[in-house]
Amino acid sequence: MQKKGQEGVIITVLLILIAIAAVAAVSYFVINQVRQGQVQATDKLNCLKLNYEVVSAVNGTSTVTVRRIAGGDDLTIKNIIVSVGTKGTNSSANPAMMVSTAISGFTTITSGDKVDIAPVLSNGVTCDVRGSFTVV
Repeated sequence: MQKKGQEGVIITVLLILIAIAAVAAVSYFVINQVRQGQVQATDKLNCLKLNYEVVSAVNGTSTVTVRRIAGGDDLTIKNIIVSVGTKGTNSSANPAMMVSTAISGFTTITSGDKVDIAPVLSNGVTCDVRGSFTVV
């Protein structure tokens, strides 16, 4: 008779242990997803602090002058990606100079080309376009 009572206790203990293991596994994955979401939200907020403008992009040249507008002074920018026109020409600039700087290395800029600026945060996240200009 005692064995039947012990079997019930053993089964109950095993079920409790399985339930605890299941809760621990689900918690691990949920907590990681929440943390990843927080990092992505922080990156998006940091990107929103940054603003750039194209000072000049002259038709027939291969140089774009870019200036950082006030905001995001607490952020470290790794790089700035400037793309010109539908050709997808990209050039990178060292952001330490970002009061105003000329960036060259583009194919010849033509009238109607759109110039977009996208900063890259120090953790490697590329922000959405934070400045845009259409060449006249």
